[in-house]
Amino acid sequence: MKNTNEPEQWRPIPGTDGMYELSDLGRIRSYHPWRGRKTPFVVKTFWNSGAGYMMVAIHLQGTVKNMSIKTLMRDIWMDGKRDGYSVGVIDGDPKNLALSNLMYAPGNRKPCAMVGRDGKRKAYPSIIAAAADNYMTPSGVSRRIKTGKEVDGVTFFLI
Repeated sequence: MKNTNEPEQWRPIPGTDGMYELSDLGRIRSYHPWRGRKTPFVVKTFWNSGAGYMMVAIHLQGTVKNMSIKTLMRDIWMDGKRDGYSVGVIDGDPKNLALSNLMYAPGNRKPCAMVGRDGKRKAYPSIIAAAADNYMTPSGVSRRIKTGKEVDGVTFFLI
């Protein structure tokens, strides 16, 4: 976990000509030097894609590109894309995209979570672990994740 006394670090997002930067805490800021602002940078808000991915809109040359913050973190702060691996969040909170909370996970062992009948969230290190804990098959958990289907008050999703 990052020491809270350390300053937030920023790196430019490739292809944005320095107009956007990503921090090690998963925050994005854009450069707006006009209108007499005290600071030329504005921290951008993000939204949930509906599939559990935190997204941000990047404006480039008159077009808007929606980008996954987790993918940006992987490409800018981690080692980039690895064949057979995905990036998951350690604590199960898809909004906590700090570098200290991200990890690589082997392909079919993607981290996932469930929301139970009681409304509580439980994170699992893999689909296999979620299946074993809920007396299901891994393909059954995967199917529920893909469809977003709630069965008996339980919903699974990737993190």
